[in-house]
Amino acid sequence: MTYDKDIPGWLLAERPTGPDGCRLAGIKKKTGFLEKTINDIAEVLRESVFTEQLAGAGGMLQNIDPRVKLVTAAFLLLITAVVRHIPTLLGLYIFTLMLAYFSRVPLMFFVKRVWFFIPFFTGLVVLPSIFNFIRPGDPFINLINFGHPVNIGFLHFPAVIAITRQGLTGAGLIILRVGVSVSLAVLLTITSRWAELLKALRVFFIPRIFVMVLEMTYRYIFLLLTVITDMYTARKSRSFGAGTTKENRRFISAGIGNVFGKAYYLSEEIHDAMISRGYTGEAKVVSTFKIKAQDIVWIILIFVIGIFFLGGDLILGM
Repeated sequence: MTYDKDIPGWLLAERPTGPDGCRLAGIKKKTGFLEKTINDIAEVLRESVFTEQLAGAGGMLQNIDPRVKLVTAAFLLLITAVVRHIPTLLGLYIFTLMLAYFSRVPLMFFVKRVWFFIPFFTGLVVLPSIFNFIRPGDPFINLINFGHPVNIGFLHFPAVIAITRQGLTGAGLIILRVGVSVSLAVLLTITSRWAELLKALRVFFIPRIFVMVLEMTYRYIFLLLTVITDMYTARKSRSFGAGTTKENRRFISAGIGNVFGKAYYLSEEIHDAMISRGYTGEAKVVSTFKIKAQDIVWIILIFVIGIFFLGGDLILGM
């Protein structure tokens, strides 16, 4: 005897199958803006943990004194800002890739972390400068031939719109300079523990209060991000369905107010706890800095390499 007539229709309906023939629990829905934002926050947290692991990986740069790394990185940044030729900047970038490799930093992670952000937007900013109506020069590629100059309001276009050699060279120089500078900064931060790097800033006589604010900001921004993800997880576990747009907006506005209030009270509690434990304005870390022989060798090596690139750039300019 069967009781199909007593079974709800949605239980008897055919469910979609996956590529391997297995039944799927349901159809994947489009991720909402709220869930996507929370997922991005979680990705930031996972990436921060990964960079902390890189700082303790035991590679070449990880074994250098943070003060020495900071000074040598500043020296290389100065060389990057001074040189004026693309081959020199390419050589400097290859050198940063070599440093990343010997420091046990995954090259794909390193390249994506650098070139998917600041240099990309820099390229968008300098893109107009490659055209001759912005920066006149020798034509490299002719794009549009009007046959005569064209005036559109306050805009004046030449008879032939072209990409110039001078524009390409200038744009490439700026993009490479920003890329190398960001690469050096990223390499410094992911191969150094944050507390040690902040302590090393005292080498440049950075005010103690500034260093302390940086340290507290870095530490507790991740704590507040964790609070946000916990709030969303708690809400999702207590609700059915994705929720309407109005409900999501109401949750976001309430969550923002809650996080601001929690951050304020947390700052008061942290300050009182620090004072009660003897805080006098100087951050203390467990590790102690000591210049070793390898640090001296590193300083000499970076100085020689910097002079080499600077001299090569001067030769290219002759």
